[in-house]
Amino acid sequence: MGAGSALAEVVAGAGTPTPALVMSGLITGAVVGAAQGAALHRGLRVTALWAATVSISWALGWLVTANVIVDAGNGHVAFGSSGALVATALTGVVLRRILGPDTRRPAAGTPSAAPAPVKPVQ
Repeated sequence: MGAGSALAEVVAGAGTPTPALVMSGLITGAVVGAAQGAALHRGLRVTALWAATVSISWALGWLVTANVIVDAGNGHVAFGSSGALVATALTGVVLRRILGPDTRRPAAGTPSAAPAPVKPVQ
């Protein structure tokens, strides 16, 4: 995140107007997303998809925060909870699509979710 933030400051400046915050989210999100995407070990296409997803979601997070919080001029380095809700929802949906349905756990109460029977000690 530090490398992305430094790059964003060079490109967008350290200002707090909404366009600068959105650009900062795009750039920082792309750098962080590329690193996370590589860690998924699912190929270049998924890495690029994840980098774009994080980039867009962080930009939207800043856009929402800039329109909800009135003190963006205080130089916050992360978007607020309103933006975090947007970013988390978007990245969560895309990550679910990337990982696929095989990662779901069985619902409680289903036979496959029941613990294995314990043999009595004799």
